[in-house]
Amino acid sequence: MSAKKAAVVYSMTGFGRGCAEEKGVEYDITLRSVNSRYLDIQFRAPRTFGVFEADVRELLQTELHRGRVEVLVDRRLTERAEALDIEVQQPLIQGLMQALSSSLEAVGGDAEQAKERLFLEILSRFDVVRIPDDADESEKTLVLTAAKEALAQLVRMRKKEGQALYKDITGRLHDIDSLRSLIEKERESVVQGLETKIAERMQELLAEASLDPSRLLQEAAYHADRSDIAEELVRLQSHLLQAASIFDTRPSGRKFEFLLQEIGRELNTIGSKAQHASVQHYIVEAKSHMEKCREQIMNVE
Repeated sequence: MSAKKAAVVYSMTGFGRGCAEEKGVEYDITLRSVNSRYLDIQFRAPRTFGVFEADVRELLQTELHRGRVEVLVDRRLTERAEALDIEVQQPLIQGLMQALSSSLEAVGGDAEQAKERLFLEILSRFDVVRIPDDADESEKTLVLTAAKEALAQLVRMRKKEGQALYKDITGRLHDIDSLRSLIEKERESVVQGLETKIAERMQELLAEASLDPSRLLQEAAYHADRSDIAEELVRLQSHLLQAASIFDTRPSGRKFEFLLQEIGRELNTIGSKAQHASVQHYIVEAKSHMEKCREQIMNVE
């Protein structure tokens, strides 16, 4: 195969982190991606982040095509935070405290210390203390800024790892093509050797019985033709050339997985038809490279 400029290939594994702060509200967004057959975006975020999830998902889909992406969101109010319109459900707090206090008195123990701890736990409940959604909506630019920074880092890492995968895969494709050339050089000797063996066997049969010589030779030619591997070698070369260009488009992983199946099918057919020691050796080597490609392509977007 002729040399060509390296394509842009992306791995499905990577990490990225972005942070943005304004008016004392800080968003820290972390992205982690691993292999997956399709694009699967999973969010782990505070409830108040829900209003921005669709926007962040749309942003990620502009750059990512395959992989399981975990989005971790941390929203913090810093000491510089402005006063927020916080709604406290006072009746609910009083009811919970009264019920819990009664339970504590029933079991005994340090009631005052337990009440203090319970009060802090109650305040952490979302149905007790709420920040209105309209305040969250004003933070959209802040969220997207952090998400874009995290996405840029993730894409850079996936691209770097992808180029290493591309180099290894294309090197193995070149090795398979070199083995194909060696098999092609052996093809004539394989066919001739097979024809000779068949002809010798036919002569033995003719010496033992009164059979039609022309008919036997036709059968010998037929079987020799069925054992020819010329068509398989042509198809194998075509698949290898196509494989070299698959990475020009993105995503490329699933397309290459399918093509590897076709390459494997041709190698199996050549191995079964060409019962020749050197050819069998080349086939084993080619299959080894193909399996390595199969392992690597599992990481390619």
